[in-house]
Amino acid sequence: MNIDPLLLFPALLAGIITSLLPGMHPNSIGAILNPLFGSENGWALALVAMLGVRMALQFLPSILIGVPEGDTQISLLPGQRMRKEGRGLEAIAVCAFSVVLAVAAALVLSPLIMPFMPATFAFVKPLTGWLLAVAVAALLLDEREARRICLAAVVFFLAGTLGAVTWNLPLLDPLFALFVGFFTMPALLHGERIGGEDKGLAQKTESLRIRPLLPYILLGVVLGGLADLLPGLSTPAQIAVFAALFVPLDEPARFLSLVAAIEASHTAFALTSSATVGVARVGVIAMVAQNSPIRPADLPALMGVFAFSVGAGALALLWIGKRVMKHWQKIDWTSLGRMLATYLVFVIFINDGWLGVLTLATATAIGMLPAAWGVRRTHVMGALILPAMLHAFGMI
Repeated sequence: MNIDPLLLFPALLAGIITSLLPGMHPNSIGAILNPLFGSENGWALALVAMLGVRMALQFLPSILIGVPEGDTQISLLPGQRMRKEGRGLEAIAVCAFSVVLAVAAALVLSPLIMPFMPATFAFVKPLTGWLLAVAVAALLLDEREARRICLAAVVFFLAGTLGAVTWNLPLLDPLFALFVGFFTMPALLHGERIGGEDKGLAQKTESLRIRPLLPYILLGVVLGGLADLLPGLSTPAQIAVFAALFVPLDEPARFLSLVAAIEASHTAFALTSSATVGVARVGVIAMVAQNSPIRPADLPALMGVFAFSVGAGALALLWIGKRVMKHWQKIDWTSLGRMLATYLVFVIFINDGWLGVLTLATATAIGMLPAAWGVRRTHVMGALILPAMLHAFGMI
């Protein structure tokens, strides 16, 4: 593949701009532009460049204002917690360093795992439903008390039912409506403060200690590979929910580094799996393969552009995040919350009409239950997990 600078650098700029606008999912952007430029020389690399720069910057809206971007739904939990503790700048730095290190590790590991991918796909596929069932049981039992287990199960199955229904609706971006409802709208309706404490604003990124995070980044790389190898566990958010059983949320920086590493390595390994077994579980990578099948010979160029763009996105994340945090306490959060809620409803209506707004309203009602019932909000991830489990058992 040839790199066309006329497409590559605008793609990087587009990735930066759109990652700061909630609702601009890379799959949607690619779907709009692909018919126009799909035959252009270097377009595949431009798509990968846009995806890479967004890989890092997509964490900024989720940490600062609690809006899920791409597959960052699960990052809302530790990211928002760190921000509310006045550690927003640390959370941003954790994401930036974690995605860069995870992509570097994925680049090293990809040639080693390529020969084993076809056999792994064939071996794991019949077991996927049972693996998911065991993981769901562990997720619910982790609530420990019988009453909380029952309430968590209700939240899980309500969210799962909504997820199964939503996937069959003609929506442009169903996940955005679902997870804005699950995570963002309940916070806005409850009047939760978006800003952090003043004590966190003076924190420097230099104070971040990377060494304690390395085991979690490495675990995230391994789990990111599983997100590509396991049918039914095709999103990093699903993997991260189950990882939460083993990585306590009382250490939000470590958990956030795990999630960021899963996100980044999942996409890097998606390039490898597309070239090896013809399966890409990332929308933009699937578009690239649709224009022209990805061959093993194409991986050096694709991986190189992806790594470069992730690095650029990480630098942009640190630069933008540091400057935003300086003025964070000066913002009128009541007005911002109202504007944000109006904007999100408007974006969902533009994308998916009243059907999308109805999905948002239903998800918001379900998203308010965990706080009211005293169970973990992660159970709303049943919207992804339950449909995957039913599909694995051939029930849908």
